[in-house]
Amino acid sequence: MDMARSGLGFHPGDAIDHIAKLIAEQDPQDDLYAVQVEGLLRLCACIWSLRRDTVTPARQSQARELVSAGPDSEAGHRACHS
Repeated sequence: MDMARSGLGFHPGDAIDHIAKLIAEQDPQDDLYAVQVEGLLRLCACIWSLRRDTVTPARQSQARELVSAGPDSEAGHRACHS
């Protein structure tokens, strides 16, 4: 957290590139390959989502609408299944 506060973290695009490098370095013969790659891909997806939300703030307003509508609303149901 201190690194992020100090501005020492990766920019989102650089973070995604770094994760891609880490995936490429994994050994497909390793028993944990699938688990490790899945974890890295999930991390990449999280960063991509955060980056997308920064670039397209309209998504944030949609998210606020879903939160205020509640998880049982039709809008919440559509969002969870899209």
